[in-house]
Amino acid sequence: RFMEQSHFNRRPFDEQVASKFLDRYLDSLDPQHLFFTQADLAEFEPYRVKLHILTAERGDASAARLIFNRFRERLEQQVAYATNLLHTETFDFTGEDRFLLNRRKEARPKDLEAAQRLWRERLRYEYLQEKLGIGRPEVIAGIVEEKLKQQKPKEIARALHDKVSKEKAEEIRKFVQERLGQKEQPDAIVRALRAKLEKDNAEEIVKTITRRYNRVLRTIRDYDNDDALQVYL
Repeated sequence: RFMEQSHFNRRPFDEQVASKFLDRYLDSLDPQHLFFTQADLAEFEPYRVKLHILTAERGDASAARLIFNRFRERLEQQVAYATNLLHTETFDFTGEDRFLLNRRKEARPKDLEAAQRLWRERLRYEYLQEKLGIGRPEVIAGIVEEKLKQQKPKEIARALHDKVSKEKAEEIRKFVQERLGQKEQPDAIVRALRAKLEKDNAEEIVKTITRRYNRVLRTIRDYDNDDALQVYL
């Protein structure tokens, strides 16, 4: 009787309530409608009319485990797909693309290919957010260029205090100082610095997003049957 006492204002756990319960479980796992495909939903649909019998009368939670395992499978596919994109694709943000952040009211993807398109869009959005939040190479290079024109390279770190971390600013100062010691021209130093910063930023963004995705995946992989049931109940 636990199910009847715990959900939907203690209404009897009948077919109508079971149908809502199934939808709620799917949304608790995949609130942004990114993982479960229409084919998955078709496979789960028979539970809509028998979930109350399986769960409340027979104590059978196999539906919960099946759905959770499918979610974990889709999540693993997303992480593998995103990891591959991060290492093989260069994202371009020069267009006027639009991204729908909140997909709670949107239809779930038709199939795995459609899901991958959504995963790619979200990955591009996350990459852009990281890119905007990190020190911009063109801005930093402009500040360095100005200090070199003023012949004040020792002031570079202080001039960058509000653009990058203290450690990064010092790293940039040393980079410039070493190049000056090699008698490089200021414009060549600025070009080299900008190229270095763009490369460093790209590597850092990939590391940050990869860590985030893998952290979520590790958490879900660590779920056992009891944890899956806690989400279900």
